[in-house]
Amino acid sequence: MLPYRLRQVLERYRGRPLDDEARQWVAQRLSHAQQALFYAQEIADQRHALTVAQTLLTQGERDERLLQAALLHDSGKAPGVPLFYRTLLVLGQRFAPARLARLNPDHAGWLAPLARAVHHPALGAALAAQAGSAEDVVALIAHHQAATPPLRAELQRLHAALQAVDDAT
Repeated sequence: MLPYRLRQVLERYRGRPLDDEARQWVAQRLSHAQQALFYAQEIADQRHALTVAQTLLTQGERDERLLQAALLHDSGKAPGVPLFYRTLLVLGQRFAPARLARLNPDHAGWLAPLARAVHHPALGAALAAQAGSAEDVVALIAHHQAATPPLRAELQRLHAALQAVDDAT
């Protein structure tokens, strides 16, 4: 877990925008409205989402619903969750998960980024639906962190693949 978090921090500070090839790859898979949602994310979250989607593709996953969900799965964190709040999230998940769960997704004030981080699956799913994403894409985003999501069998396999790669990258 620690090496993963250190990589996240380093990636956040590198912050290089996506190159033309990566932008073209995203454009081939997302509508204009979905691209706006993708690019509203912090650069580090864009890179993470692209890595998840491309890793799934290299593993043989060809389902466009899965690739779209991978590109948009953290879009609910936009406009961003600063490092301080990501640290609070990790500590809260470890030591006070019930307190985190009580945060309102529409929380204003200094805890707003933490609330966004906690509720980003539902927030991202709502944004994806507004951007015209298919129901299955929205469902995968909404449940991408759930241990036992209420998804039909066909989506269970896609969910497992998304979650495994998301957790590993």
